[in-house]
Formats: sequence, structure tokens, C-alpha cells
Amino acid sequence: VLPFFNKALGAFIPFDLAPTISAKAIFLALVIGVVGSLVICLPFLMKIRDFKPMRLFSEEKFSSEVNVQRLWLFLPGVFVFWILAMTQANSIKIGSVFVVGFFAVLVVLFGVGYLLLELLKLSRKIRSWVMKYSILGLSRRRASSLAIFVSLGLGALLINILPQLAASLESEFKTESTSKIPSLFLFDIQDDQ
Repeated sequence: VLPFFNKALGAFIPFDLAPTISAKAIFLALVIGVVGSLVICLPFLMKIRDFKPMRLFSEEKFSSEVNVQRLWLFLPGVFVFWILAMTQANSIKIGSVFVVGFFAVLVVLFGVGYLLLELLKLSRKIRSWVMKYSILGLSRRRASSLAIFVSLGLGALLINILPQLAASLESEFKTESTSKIPSLFLFDIQDDQ
């Protein structure tokens, strides 16, 4: 659809814009789509492989507990995430710092979410039955409540990090109006730099 967008948007843009898709972008999309999906789903695929269909017909209750011995199955997903971060940052150091910071925020959000769920257990003394049962419903489904809290927190972090970086860069280069420093800067950073 790229040639169609070039023709459709050509009337609205005052300069010549020719967007293209590079081979690196196609390769990266394939890696994320195929390999990324497989390594992220690996722990759940292994859980399904060990599942016995006969248990579906029994009256046994299924446990949603995480098997600690299977946590190593998440390592390929973490490794692919680390490789993608380094690829996008074009630096091993910056990509690694991003991944470590991302997982540190994940651990902090998990801890805060766990504490909030513990505090929600104390809400049994609330008189409004709507509030009481909605809060108790959150605290009873701990795994899904924690997963939603952590994913919303990480999403908010990733959405807000770019405007904060832009604001900090603008404040670094902000000059007073009486200054003789030029108001326009041009950084000519080559790809090999």
C-alpha cells in the first residue's frame, strides 16, 4: 500500500516525500512476528504439551499457579527483547541499560501491585456492597489483577518516557533571549559514529 499512500498524500505535503521499506525493516518485522511470538508463547506451549486431556472430564480444579521450575522458559523471550533493544539503540550499553531499567520497573510495579492487593483485603468493612464486592473481586483474582496492573504501568512508562526525554533535551539547550548563542543547532552525526 506504500505507493498508494505516496500518491494520496502527495497533494497534502509541500515537498517530495518518498517513504521506502528497507530490507532491515522487513527482517526485523519477521523476527519480531515469528521468533518473538514463539519465544513469548514458549512457557504456555510447554504447559499445554504437559496437559492431559483426560483432566478435562474430571472434576479436578485446575491450578493457575506458576511453576517455579519452568521460569527458565521465559529466558529466550528476555534474550530476544535484549537483542531487539540493542539493535534499535545501536549500542550494547544503551540497550542493556534499557532492558535492566525495564525489568527493574517491572519488579517495582509487581511489588506495588502486590501491596495494593494486600491492602484491598482490608476492605471488608466497607458498607457499600458494590464497592466491597468489586474490590474483593480484584483481590481474589490476584494473578490477573497483578498482570493488568503491571502491563498498564509498563505501557504508561513507555508512552511517557519519550516526552520526558524530549523535555529534558530542550531544557539542556534552552538559552536566554539576550544570549548571543544561536537559537538553531544542527547535529551532523554519521551512521558510523
